[in-house]
Amino acid sequence: MREDLKRELAGIIPAAVEKYFIIRGWKLNEAVKNSKLMVFYKSEEPRVQLAVPASEQYVDYYNRLSDVIDYLCEFEGKKRSEVLNAMKGIFEDRMQFRVMMSEAESGRLPLDYTVAFVEGLQDLVLYAACAEESVRPVCIRKTSFAQECVEQFRFAQTEHGSFIFNVVVPVCAPDNEQLFFQEIGPTRAEPKEHRIVKRIATAFEQIDEIARRQIKVADIIDTAYENGATANICEAMLKMKPQDDRELTLEASFSYSEALTNTAEKTKKCTFDTLHFLCAEDVAKRYRDKTLIEDVVLDGYVTKLSKVKNAKEEIPENTVQLFTFIDDSNRSVTLHLSPEDHLLACDAYKDSRVVRVEGTLDRSGRYWTFTEIRHFTLL
Repeated sequence: MREDLKRELAGIIPAAVEKYFIIRGWKLNEAVKNSKLMVFYKSEEPRVQLAVPASEQYVDYYNRLSDVIDYLCEFEGKKRSEVLNAMKGIFEDRMQFRVMMSEAESGRLPLDYTVAFVEGLQDLVLYAACAEESVRPVCIRKTSFAQECVEQFRFAQTEHGSFIFNVVVPVCAPDNEQLFFQEIGPTRAEPKEHRIVKRIATAFEQIDEIARRQIKVADIIDTAYENGATANICEAMLKMKPQDDRELTLEASFSYSEALTNTAEKTKKCTFDTLHFLCAEDVAKRYRDKTLIEDVVLDGYVTKLSKVKNAKEEIPENTVQLFTFIDDSNRSVTLHLSPEDHLLACDAYKDSRVVRVEGTLDRSGRYWTFTEIRHFTLL
């Protein structure tokens, strides 16, 4: 067996070959009783049958698999690399980012840009996971759920001599046969990793449609974050662009596990240039401006009082701290009250009563504060 052939076909297990055939309408020939072989045929062409060893441990596995792939290339009119990638990734979702810039032509990329690019990839996954856990335009802080999701994603090998970043994640197990018989069982929930990849792909499509003027930012800004772009995801995209004036073209490709979708789906692609990154920046800014300063109604307890102005700590008079629950977590918010409302706050503090505050909350800084209070009442 040729070692170069084994390296080329490494990772293609018999279960992946079987899934590839079944998804494309081939059938397993049950009449063949040889447990060491899997034989597939097409109903419309029963005379054409392809045999693959049933285990990669057999000495001729990779040679026979290579012959089958060559036939499939001719039969399906595909390149060998296309068939190989489909088989290797049949249980995975894949994201591929091809960097095209002047430095890449010489076979090198600036190290600082490459580091930022990888950070951008990580942030794409991280904040897409945050958005899947809690749908909102802006993620204020990373969650343990999102961190755990990131750990499931992996860098994959790419083509020799190219600047392509491949990120893959398993979304179903090779032995999960139920995926092929969904009609006899309940609908399976989409794995969280698959939802993350879909959200990232949708976000890239949304920005691409804005850049190509197929849609306007104003038309989608209120809903885009529900299944696609958020401020954090757009900011992650911006890390993939050089921070100086160097021109960049970025080709983003997304493919879903065929074993999960049970279809031979085409890869989704879009190409980003300077205009696309400007659009991503615009969407991020709109979400930040919209959600970091917003009108809210909060209930909570007064935990700290300050009647006299504290010049040393730059605390105005009649300042109190409200302990409340917002964005699925506890938070302390600063209030600058009128003298009348401050008296109410003192009563609430003394009697441990709940208060309700209606006004404009500023979350842009490290410490959150109300910039305007319209109503302060005891409950």
